[in-house]
Amino acid sequence: MNVIEKLKQLCVEITPEIEKALSGEYLSELEVEKKLNKAELERDGWKKKAEDAETTLKGFEGKDFEGIQKDRDEWKKRAEDAEDDFRKKIEERDYADAVDKHVADITFTSESAKKAYVAELKAAGLKIKDGKIFGLQEFKEEYSKNDPNAIVSEEQQRANWNMAVFTSKMGNPPKPGTKLGMSELMKLKNENPGLDITQYM
Repeated sequence: MNVIEKLKQLCVEITPEIEKALSGEYLSELEVEKKLNKAELERDGWKKKAEDAETTLKGFEGKDFEGIQKDRDEWKKRAEDAEDDFRKKIEERDYADAVDKHVADITFTSESAKKAYVAELKAAGLKIKDGKIFGLQEFKEEYSKNDPNAIVSEEQQRANWNMAVFTSKMGNPPKPGTKLGMSELMKLKNENPGLDITQYM
């Protein structure tokens, strides 16, 4: 997640101090959990292959050549099936991760609208390579035509933001030197556009 880009989308003025403090990519707790799950899934896949190989070698003990050939063919088929199953799980997980990343940058009119969009996108089965789904923009445009009330347009987001800034009152900011988290900083900046939030980083 690029915090600078997110702030720009919210029409927050990016000062040099803010850009320096928030430069780079930040991983959310969900993104960290996904990376951990990916590593665990791959680890389990290699562990199963090693266990299957050991079982196969033990099964050859005391058997004649024909018996070994028969077992070899059976284990080869099992290995191929296991490889296909593992590959499908990886592809499904990568596709789901890419969908989650895509919808994170979209503002929906409701949670049900978001769920419907995600369900249809997953069912579309678009091609994915290196974590990138091809045809996402075309899918989004077509979906918006069919259901124009599902997604909040960028123009409407800007209008909502300007209205919020115009009608909001200056709140009571924390004491200088107080350290705030990323979500708190963004909320504080939204509520107080003219406030220098670098003092709370």
